[in-house]
Amino acid sequence: MTLLLLLAATACLYPSYRLIKLLNQKALYLTKKDIVFEKYIGKTIIAPLEVSYISTYSSMWGAIILGMSSVLTFNRIDSKNHKKISFILAFGSGNLEELYSYLLPKIETYLIGLQEKEYIECKISLNIDGKMDSRIDFDKIERLRKEKENGK
Repeated sequence: MTLLLLLAATACLYPSYRLIKLLNQKALYLTKKDIVFEKYIGKTIIAPLEVSYISTYSSMWGAIILGMSSVLTFNRIDSKNHKKISFILAFGSGNLEELYSYLLPKIETYLIGLQEKEYIECKISLNIDGKMDSRIDFDKIERLRKEKENGK
């Protein structure tokens, strides 16, 4: 009975939490080195972009409440410093492609420059966590890593 009550409370409160989180978002923008999440209430979050990648997921609640379509999460790739920042992406937002076009070359350069062990750890952790973005072309990265090794 307690579990059922807990599930019912979660089902009622989670949509309200997402709605409040969406309405508190003021802006999301890039500077030369950082991504900035501005809020109406609370601290502005500034995170470095150097080795960040984006994962998005849609939720049932997003479709139900005020057109929220998905949650956009910025993650640090390097295995030593996992940092995750979530931002609810309003339905129809078109600037995500611009963000990808800015971040993908940085991600590729970072992954190409890693030692083999670190590269494998990053790739495995991305796969295990289900965070792998299909836009990250690991075949291309592995080919460029081999070319870099052969060029030495």
